[in-house]
Amino acid sequence: MRRMSQVLLMAVMATALFAAATAVAAPRFNDVAEDHLFYSDIEWLADAGITAGCNPPTNTNFCPESNVTRGQMAAFLVRALDLTATGTTDFADDNTSIFEDDINKLATAGITAGCNPPTNTNFCPESNVTRGQMAAFLQRGMAANRQLWSDPATWGGQLPAAGDNVAIDAGTTIVLDVSPPPLGEVQIRGELIFDDRDLNLTADAIVVRGRLTVGTASRPYTDTAAITLTGTNPALDVGAGMGTKVLGIGPGGTLDLHGTPETASWTRLGATAAAGATSITLAESVSWSTGDQIVVASTDYDFEEAEVRTVVSVAGAVVTLDEPLDHLHWGQAQIYGGSTVDERAEVGLLTHNILIRGDATSSASRFGGHVMMMAGSTGRISNVEFEHMGQAGLMGRYPVHFHMAGDMTGSYVRSSSIHDSFQRCVTVHGTHNALVQDNVGHEILGHCYFLEDGNETRNTFDHNLGLSIRKPDESEALLASDFTSQGPSVFWITNPDNTFTDNSAAGSDGTGFWVALPEHPTGLSATDDIWPRRTPLGTFSGNTTHSNRRDGLHVDNGPRDDGTTETTSYHPRVNPQDENSDPVTAVFADLTTYKNRTRGIWLRGRDHVVTGAAIADNLIGATFASNESYLEDSVVVGETANHDGNPPRTYDPSFPIRGFEFYDGKVGVRDTYFAEFVPDGDRGAGALSQLRFTAFHVSPANSAEGVSFASGTNRVWLETRSVPTDPDNGEDGYRSTVILDVDGSVTGTAGDYVVVDNPFLLTGSCSQRTAWGAWVCPNYYVDLLVQNRDSSPGSIGPVVVTRDDGPAHTIVGTPGSNTNFYTSAIEDRSYDVAFTGTAPSHVRLRMLYVTPGDSVIVSLPMSGADVYRDYYVAAGQELPEFGSLAALEASTGDGVYSDGASIHVKLYVSGDRDYAVLDLCTSGCT
Repeated sequence: MRRMSQVLLMAVMATALFAAATAVAAPRFNDVAEDHLFYSDIEWLADAGITAGCNPPTNTNFCPESNVTRGQMAAFLVRALDLTATGTTDFADDNTSIFEDDINKLATAGITAGCNPPTNTNFCPESNVTRGQMAAFLQRGMAANRQLWSDPATWGGQLPAAGDNVAIDAGTTIVLDVSPPPLGEVQIRGELIFDDRDLNLTADAIVVRGRLTVGTASRPYTDTAAITLTGTNPALDVGAGMGTKVLGIGPGGTLDLHGTPETASWTRLGATAAAGATSITLAESVSWSTGDQIVVASTDYDFEEAEVRTVVSVAGAVVTLDEPLDHLHWGQAQIYGGSTVDERAEVGLLTHNILIRGDATSSASRFGGHVMMMAGSTGRISNVEFEHMGQAGLMGRYPVHFHMAGDMTGSYVRSSSIHDSFQRCVTVHGTHNALVQDNVGHEILGHCYFLEDGNETRNTFDHNLGLSIRKPDESEALLASDFTSQGPSVFWITNPDNTFTDNSAAGSDGTGFWVALPEHPTGLSATDDIWPRRTPLGTFSGNTTHSNRRDGLHVDNGPRDDGTTETTSYHPRVNPQDENSDPVTAVFADLTTYKNRTRGIWLRGRDHVVTGAAIADNLIGATFASNESYLEDSVVVGETANHDGNPPRTYDPSFPIRGFEFYDGKVGVRDTYFAEFVPDGDRGAGALSQLRFTAFHVSPANSAEGVSFASGTNRVWLETRSVPTDPDNGEDGYRSTVILDVDGSVTGTAGDYVVVDNPFLLTGSCSQRTAWGAWVCPNYYVDLLVQNRDSSPGSIGPVVVTRDDGPAHTIVGTPGSNTNFYTSAIEDRSYDVAFTGTAPSHVRLRMLYVTPGDSVIVSLPMSGADVYRDYYVAAGQELPEFGSLAALEASTGDGVYSDGASIHVKLYVSGDRDYAVLDLCTSGCT
């Protein structure tokens, strides 16, 4: 039987004392605005089919200010209570009423006797309902057909015994007023309500297709309730693929679990707690109780420094602990350049008065309980503790799981804790519009907050905390990413079209926020119609990530169908199905990322902006393996006061710390403040740098603008070392590093470049900055590509490029390829290209990051080659020939000159282009 709480029945009669329901549909009545006091209740009633409207047949209005007649009230209650039994009554005044059938059903159920006692010959269907009458109707309605578990008559004369399977039929409401013995399967097609007392319900599995209620949102449960799941056979399925040891909510089922609200499910320290402290001061007063368990997050590089303690007493914001702390936990905000860097430890509440748990055997077997909400169900969970949940190595068996549920508007898990889980914490799978808010996940195996397939959209993850996220055993990992070097993650995000606000990823064996986008959704949601890697980002704002062994925020390495990951480029588009539609900027706003052992941020893709970030105490602050992507309006700190002298990488204390690493491009940093990048006796340091010794291509258009530096901060750090002998890695990208100083805020002169110590890129006008390991040059640099275009390319490299005044640069080529040879080069100069390997028959030269009028001359040992422009190897695209090299040099356009031994070509940027490209062919190119 479907039932409503007293509060909602009051709302039904439009004389509600409270407004507790949550709207589950878009506004449907013209006369009920979203700011109406009872908007949520009215929308809920309409969605539940209890009301259609007040102006049939269109029913476009609800008439919220009108009174409710007794006849209307009868209709509302009949729909709300699913009353079906119809007797005959002798009310004399309802024969012409459209509500006669509803009135008869109400009378048959014993909810009304009439309106003119003692004879009660009338019902008065057109009279308004008084508040006194309303109270009587509510009391009778709530009591109708409600039975006590402890009453043998409820069960046909004998109470359920240990091991019994129990079924609560549709139309039956049972109040759990005792703690039964451990049961087998419990099937709820009617309603089971926990009474207001301490209760325990133990069962192999509980399947809800009606309603299970332990408190409501408007009347939370204030006693202690525990549901213990005991199933032991992984091969058993209680129905609909739910497995066993499950609290499963099937189609049509409703789960309401609402424990006692706390002032905070998690907060932060208000003062630093030293090692040995027996009390902590929080940032706010809390209502936590003696005996509660709490967890204090690490604020160092080691997430293992998170500590669980039991509350002895609470006085406002001061919490006394049962044992001293083993580690220091930072608890004060710091200011750098006017911006706040907040590294205060999170403190999470693990204990709640409603407990859903796996039984005592769960830890040894790692076969815990799980909650599974299916399509067509409703799940409302708040202030609940989940312990020993999740089933290691089994797909779909997670502590809290929205499973292929479709639209779950109105469903949520809030202000709850999930701890000591054997697999994940909250999984949203094939589900949209669910709310995951204000939760704590602690001691979790594998990814914690988890979007499973990549089709999940419009879900909200707000103010959740996850910490102590660990790798499972490889044999029990569902995905390779759960245990490989980058994983697991606190937040695994497979579709950008979701909301992530004010969450904290406070310590993982792998990554904090992993934006892991598949090409198309995988698993049960597989389709070629959805393109996560081209989907615009929803809202990503105000999040914190720290104490992770890998990256704080990692946007790369999306999943393949087989569960492994691949290098991923995230490039959002207006129309994700059209890769040529306009780009959309993905904005990662107000991120705090600190004390990550590898990087605070790693981005791969294009059209990304990280704005308002606080980046501190990481090995590397941010690396952008991207294009058209920028860090802006942020603060980056090398070492804050929250630093104990231990390096991020303890096994390599000489590894230099860097703030912003340029890579790929074009990328840049704008209007950002850098502080405390100071070299010491062990390692170098620099606010700006290049991805260390990378062999991959970098852009000469990478830039800095509007940056500022604290006193003593080393602005740049570019190392040099001997040319490596690795035949597949010549560090080409690193040895081509140039960084444009747009406005002089780095070098002191607008338009100058910071240049790596490579003679090929230097001229007599450059000045050395020894502390930077770099030079400052007024030259103008372009990107030059030499590409082997042979149909069966042989190894032409290394390629040696020699500038007209002598300096040479050996280019090994892009790793894994013998076709692409990139370098930065000074514009308006001449270069000789020599192949040390097989001579090619088709070479493409390309100059990028240029403006109209820019040019270089390149000479190659390809005598007799035909030369074509603009990617068109066709008649009519040939370059004009010049009679001498001097004539070619003096020309104001592209051209070619051959001296019999070499061919000299001029790449010239014409029109409004930002590139110049030529193809040179000695044979087989047309």
